[in-house]
Amino acid sequence: MIQGMDGRPDDDREWQIRWSLGSLHFLVIVAFTWARIVRDGTLLSRVHVEWIPWLTGVVLVVTGLFTPLLGRFTRSRTPARAFAGVAMATGVSLLAWELLLRTRSAWSAMALYVWVGAYGPLLVAQFWLLVHQSLDGEQARRHIGWIGALGILGGIASGLTATLIMRSISLDELLGLTAVAQLAAGAIALGRTAPPATDDEVPPAGTPRRARTVLREVGYARLLALVVVVGALTGGLVDYQFKLALQRLSTDPAALGQWLGLFNVAASGLALVTQLAAGVLLARVGSRVLAFVLPAGVVTAASAGLAWPGTWPPVAARLWETASRHSVARTSQEFFFLPFQGQPRTTMKHAAEGFLTRGGEVGASLVLVLLALAGRADPWHLSLAVVIACAGWMCAIAWLGQAYGPALSRSLDALLLPGRSAATVDVDRGVTVPELIGLLRSRDPRHVLFALDELAAVDPVRARREARPLLAHRAPAVRARARRETLTRRTASSAATVEAWPGAEALQAALRSGDHTRAAAACAEVVAARERHAVPVLLANLAGAVRELARSTLVQLGDDAVGILGDTLADGRVPLRVRRDVAVVLGRIATPAALAQLWRVPQSAARPLRVVALRGLDAARKAGVPILLDEMTVRADVASDLLEFDRRRRQAAAFGDEPPPDLRLLVRALAEAASQARERVFRRLALIYPAREMLRAHRGLMNSNDRIRAFALQYLEASLIQADRDLLLPVLRTSVPDETPAVSDSVIALAGDEDIWIATLALHVLGSRRDGALRQVVPEPLREDHVYQETARWALARL
Repeated sequence: MIQGMDGRPDDDREWQIRWSLGSLHFLVIVAFTWARIVRDGTLLSRVHVEWIPWLTGVVLVVTGLFTPLLGRFTRSRTPARAFAGVAMATGVSLLAWELLLRTRSAWSAMALYVWVGAYGPLLVAQFWLLVHQSLDGEQARRHIGWIGALGILGGIASGLTATLIMRSISLDELLGLTAVAQLAAGAIALGRTAPPATDDEVPPAGTPRRARTVLREVGYARLLALVVVVGALTGGLVDYQFKLALQRLSTDPAALGQWLGLFNVAASGLALVTQLAAGVLLARVGSRVLAFVLPAGVVTAASAGLAWPGTWPPVAARLWETASRHSVARTSQEFFFLPFQGQPRTTMKHAAEGFLTRGGEVGASLVLVLLALAGRADPWHLSLAVVIACAGWMCAIAWLGQAYGPALSRSLDALLLPGRSAATVDVDRGVTVPELIGLLRSRDPRHVLFALDELAAVDPVRARREARPLLAHRAPAVRARARRETLTRRTASSAATVEAWPGAEALQAALRSGDHTRAAAACAEVVAARERHAVPVLLANLAGAVRELARSTLVQLGDDAVGILGDTLADGRVPLRVRRDVAVVLGRIATPAALAQLWRVPQSAARPLRVVALRGLDAARKAGVPILLDEMTVRADVASDLLEFDRRRRQAAAFGDEPPPDLRLLVRALAEAASQARERVFRRLALIYPAREMLRAHRGLMNSNDRIRAFALQYLEASLIQADRDLLLPVLRTSVPDETPAVSDSVIALAGDEDIWIATLALHVLGSRRDGALRQVVPEPLREDHVYQETARWALARL
């Protein structure tokens, strides 16, 4: 289980994914940048900039017609083949546009502007769908920055080449080069080997998800759509300001091509710098905070335009907007699509890059038309409109950031649901009852001892029944342990007693009569009278056939029994099985007074008892019961349990993936201790954060599917505060190092472990190997545990 969570990625395959997607992104951005240079340069040289708001509306119409066709084309194809088909089809269309541009007509320039604006973003969106299909959340953290950086290098290369060759070729000839680059990208994608699709990536046949259905059913999708629309509206205003300033500088096609080429070089260079910082920022602050970088820079430049209206503030705003959209904004935005799975993700991606973005740009066009009609389409009022739009954009991002974590959790729950099985309330160990029953039949006495101890903690009644045949076992240690299990149970200590109660004998007789109806009637009388003096009698009968009846009676007594139950829980002299049942009862009572008693379980208590107490607190919190807690103390306990988890998994790893037979039980105990420590970490976090979501993340981390574990880690990164994120995620993401101590040194160290069961198993290994170091590690006097003492004497006798 621990090794499954800490599995290392295949380095060769990861590098292959990184380079193939990165080179493909390079070609996509080269082609798209050239297409935009030709589009803008041709339009500004033939048509006045005031036509742009009207052309934006036409782009929306064409995009609305093109998006459903694209959806039908991609629905039955893998993302790689879908991208290849779209790239090749649009590349061929650009060759036809090159012939039309040679007519030097204004309508051809406007038609090209509409076509590039319609297909370009959708082609980029199809590429990022291919990225999503190839990477899970954790792989995206490692590679998405690299893939984005190669795309930015493509922007630099295309800008430089456009600037250098515009003196010798025309814009329509540059469009021919664009078509070649796009066809090359389609050919590479067509030859790329895609990873096998998982169940969550393949949409059911005959159930296409349209954008309006997703937007109607999913609140998170509506928030994401709002962010896209408002962001596109802001970008449309910034773009118009920039083109207005550029047309005032020149209307010569060659000069405009050079200006646009230089601008793209500068924007790509700035994007590369910000992309290099994006990885650090993503690790430090997360995708939610990173999403504010773009609007913050734009509003700063627009504010400068309010103070100094002119040419350069709009250029600076457009420069930052272009650079950020291709670096940090792209990186953060791709993470916002992670909560969608399968067909809904494809639908939302096409919608975001298609009609939602075009709709935002149409909104910008309406604002520009209104400003023109009001006679306020000057640089100062345009800057004011950008500032107002950015304020709305940042508010929408804040709302989306709040919904991001819960949306990830719901998506994780959908991935976990098909294979999730309900766990019983009382099971708190790392193995199931059938496994333990099987171990009781083992020929190895150590396995039998381990299974009997675990079964006694999970199901005491079953343990007593299974212990009877073991009284004739060949191993003395097993016979002794079986005798202890079948002995008559002693009652709780004096901490749970009160003054003499006249009805004690009658209740005791009813519970031990073997007549369930009589016992239930006696318990009903106790509940009706709210008789707290009956609690010691009920505690003494937490075994056998009336165990569940006694527990339910204590639960019904509620706060009348809480004081005595709390004293019993905190008393180390009371048998562990009784204290576990008391913790379960207090969790089921779930009143503030009962939950306060669960905090009396110390960190030094047995692991099963601590887990049961935490489960009771978590269940109450999920039910909405208020819990008084000290967050500083809880976080300190989280740090302690996290250290234990890391220490135990490293101790288990010290013996390798396939330990010798005499070490297997010890390694198993270490792995279970690590698993239980990790469970306690998340159960404590569930007291501070939303309980259901945090425990769901824990189930995700224990899953064998890499994509599900990546989802769980992404949810934690999105939900934890910075301090908790820095504490938790490095441990959960770090694999156990290859450098491990010698096996003998590890066993000797474990012989003195504070966990008595692990120390006992280590002593048994040393005794089996007749290791002379045993004399130095066995304490005098022996530790107070019957099995430990028997094992130590046996081991010393073998030397």
